[in-house]
Amino acid sequence: MKKILRKLKKILGYLWKAPKIIYCWINETERNFLQQFNADYKSKLALHSLILLLILPLGLIGIGIISAGFASDLEDLSIATVFMGLPFVAIPILYIFLYLRKRLRMIAGEKQKYCTMATIALLFGGNAIILPILLLIIIIITIIKILIMLGIIAIYIVTGLVALWIVLTIISIANGDGIPLGGGSGKKRKWKLNDGDTVTEEKDLFGEKHYRDSSGREYDKTGTNTFREKE
Repeated sequence: MKKILRKLKKILGYLWKAPKIIYCWINETERNFLQQFNADYKSKLALHSLILLLILPLGLIGIGIISAGFASDLEDLSIATVFMGLPFVAIPILYIFLYLRKRLRMIAGEKQKYCTMATIALLFGGNAIILPILLLIIIIITIIKILIMLGIIAIYIVTGLVALWIVLTIISIANGDGIPLGGGSGKKRKWKLNDGDTVTEEKDLFGEKHYRDSSGREYDKTGTNTFREKE
């Protein structure tokens, strides 16, 4: 169990640090490439990939809202989706184009290599940064659900045991048995009878057991919690 907890802690720690590591790695990769042509260049490629990641779902939401507003039936809806969706598809492409255009001016060669690297980073870098956070949230929610489920099971078990004890006690009283009042090693065992008297177990010098109530009357034990007064 301790090994599992240590591994889980290690995984959670890695997922917690992973977004920052990926964010810095994306910026560092672009910076190392472009500083060959501009020594003062500071990369913000990871930030732009996150901005682009935010633009894409907003575009899809916009397509749905606008298309639903202009369409009166299913046929119109499909047509509206195509035409109204074009601007939202063009926005990410335009964003990537403007980002590359500004930086391609400083590159003397290997422009195709840079375009490929930067485009992949812009399209998928935001997902790579967010994914560990989503996994961390999913794992934490799963752990919380498991703990809640174990807590509910424990409550059911305790409730069941208490209910069983109550039922057995009621059955014992209904059968005329005594209710055990406790007593363990070094203590006298006692039972409470239906008439309210308390029977105490006593032992003589030879270890023989005798059962007497508070009035001095003696009883024979006929069951686990059942007694009969001696005649």
